[in-house]
This record gives sequence, structure tokens and C-alpha cells, in this order.
Amino acid sequence: MISIPSDVNDILKSLKDNKHSAYVVGGCVRDFLLGKNPKDWDIATSATPEEVESIFDRVIDHGREYGGVKVLYNNEIYDITTYRSESEYLDFRRPNIVEYSTQIIDDLKRRDYSINAIAFSEEDGFIDPYNGQADIAKKIIRCVGNADERFIEDPLRILRGIRLASDLKFEIENDTKKSMAKNSQLVKKVSKERIRNEFNRILVSKKPIVGLSVLDEVGVMPFVLSAQLSHKKIDFNHKKLLHMRDIEYVLDDRLIYFFIYLMEESDYDAREIKDMLVDLKYSNKTIGKVVLALELYPLVIQENSLKEFKQIISCSGLIEIKQLLRLARELNRDNDSAKENVEEEEKMLSMIMGKHHPIFMKDLNIKGNDLIEVGIPQDAQLGNLMKDLLVFIHLNPEENNKEKLLQVAQELVHRR
Repeated sequence: MISIPSDVNDILKSLKDNKHSAYVVGGCVRDFLLGKNPKDWDIATSATPEEVESIFDRVIDHGREYGGVKVLYNNEIYDITTYRSESEYLDFRRPNIVEYSTQIIDDLKRRDYSINAIAFSEEDGFIDPYNGQADIAKKIIRCVGNADERFIEDPLRILRGIRLASDLKFEIENDTKKSMAKNSQLVKKVSKERIRNEFNRILVSKKPIVGLSVLDEVGVMPFVLSAQLSHKKIDFNHKKLLHMRDIEYVLDDRLIYFFIYLMEESDYDAREIKDMLVDLKYSNKTIGKVVLALELYPLVIQENSLKEFKQIISCSGLIEIKQLLRLARELNRDNDSAKENVEEEEKMLSMIMGKHHPIFMKDLNIKGNDLIEVGIPQDAQLGNLMKDLLVFIHLNPEENNKEKLLQVAQELVHRR
């Protein structure tokens, strides 16, 4: 028996009072059976979208062409979808014709995986024609019906199944996995945004190595990354990727971690990885963060003096360098030399922040106008002079005062 929230029960009761059948269905039922608290409650009903509109006061017309509307009830939005019996999919995503049904079984028949094809109502209990409960108990991802047909209808289901296995720590049933491999090229038909969203969810799942290794095993990874396979064999089952589970569930952290690993283990460089990120439609902000980390990573795992480390920080930022050091430490658990260098830099960073050492141009107690006022020409060399002063302050943080900096600036000018 599922404990259904009172608002959801109210919606179900309203539909039934108007002589329609209705069930909670899909992910919410699956999550409840897994002992989780469902975030979203989806409802399937024999009522058509027009009939749903006639029952509820506040209805958002979204997805009506595919039999769905959204009902606003007590300031929460609930998806209500009419039972459907669908024909072929012409665009590898949406059915060519949507035919309504009065039977929940018809609706469950068109779903992707058995664990998502379970419906529940208090009157009828569980409706589970594809043994989804048994697959949950056995921790198996299995397609509903013919796997080839499911993946031809919507190839994104391949990525979704892999993501579910990664997030739930389930195994993909053998015939389903074989069909994923057989139909892997269909992923090229999926929009980059949809691919990116599923890839992100794999990265922030509980065990991303499961998803990454299966993406590689079934031949989908090249279509996810939009790249030719590296000439070097990349091990997507490496223990470094297993360590990703120990990183916080933060997308930026896991993106950077994964692409640093990819760069180290392949012959891809930062520019090529940037092209992958652009192709996957990541934001410019995200791309900038990842590419900067890729460029700085080889520097932070080598031995650096305090001056050199300060220059690395000045090229990024305190938050960015803290993030990169944290990820570099995880990536180099078994590399004693790199790990020692990173740990030493973490100590240096703690000292720099604790003593408020000047690091960035804005920290200098002098401005370009101050140099111009004492007769230093306002030309192309002025910017280089300011950079030289910053290097001086990296070595001599206690000398960060205007008088000393003017003196150093004039000495530098006279040497040129």
C-alpha cells in the first residue's frame, strides 16, 4: 500500500467521482517501492484533457497534443495524462498518432522500463503487468516488451536506462543491454540538449562509473561526446572514475573531474574537449570553468614555489583553485608525487588566505593612474608594468604600499 499525499488523493477522488479511472503511475510508484520519498506524483487517467479541464478550476494547457495537462492544486502542479495507445514514432521522440484508451494496461504497455510501468490506486492496488516490482527487488533494468521497439520509438531511452542503472545501482538486463548496443547509433537522432541532460544526471548519480562504463560498453559514448574515439583506449571502468562517487553531487565538480580524467587518459586536449562541451550546448559559463580547470590542472599537480602558485591563483580565482585542488587530490590518490604537490599547495593556499596576501591586480595598492601621475608614459607597456608589480608583490607581500610600488615601478622603467 502506498501512502499517497492528501492533495494527490483529492485529485484522484475528483476524477473518480466524475466516473473516470485514475492511478498514480511511473517514477513515483517506483521510488516508493524503493523506499524513497517521491518528489513528483504523476497521474494517469481515462479522462481526456478536455474532461480534466471540466473537472478542475486551474489547468495549464501544456502537452495536450500528447494527452497531457497540468493541474494547479493548492499551489502545486501535477501532471495528469490520459491513457494512451500509440502508433509508430516518426521523429524518434513523439508518436505520430496519439490514441486515447480507457484501460491503464494500454498506457503501461507504451512505457520504457518495467520499473516505470507500475500503476497504483487504493481500490485496485498495484497494476504491474511487466513484473516491475520483481525487477525492483532483483535490481534489474528491463525494457517493457520488445527492447528494439522501445529504443526505435525514442533512442533517449537508451541513455535513460543507463542513467537509472547508475543512479539506482541496478544491473541492465542482458537482452536490454544487447538492444542498447544494437541501436546505439540511433542516439545521433536525439537532440544535444536531451543527451546533455541525461549525461549530467549520470555524472551526478550515486555511482557514475556504472553509467560511464555502460555508455562505453554499448557504444554510445562517442555519440554523447560527439568525438572520434581516442587513439588511446580509454578505461571507463577505471578506479579513478569509481572515486567520483566520493565527490559532492555538484555538476561543475563532476564535469571537471570527468573531463580531466578524459584528457589524462586520451589524446584529447583542452581545445577538443571545449568543442565537445560546445556541441552539447553547455553554457558559456560552464564551458569557461571546465576549460580553465583543464588548462591549470597540469600546473597544480607539479611542484610549485609560493611565487609560482600565486601566479596560478591569479589566473583563476580563490574559489576556482580550491575546487581544482580538491578534485586533483581525488584524481591522484595513487600518485604520491602529484598528491604531495597538491597537499603542499593546499597548505600554501591556507596560509595565503589566512594572512590575506595580495594575489590579484585589484589587490595592488597602486593604480595605473598613479604611475601616469609620476611621469610614466601611458602606453602599451603600462599594463606589463602593472603585471611586473604584481609579481613583485607575490614575492614581497609585505611591500604592498603605494610608496614602495612607485619606487619599484620607476626602477623597472629605468632598466628597460
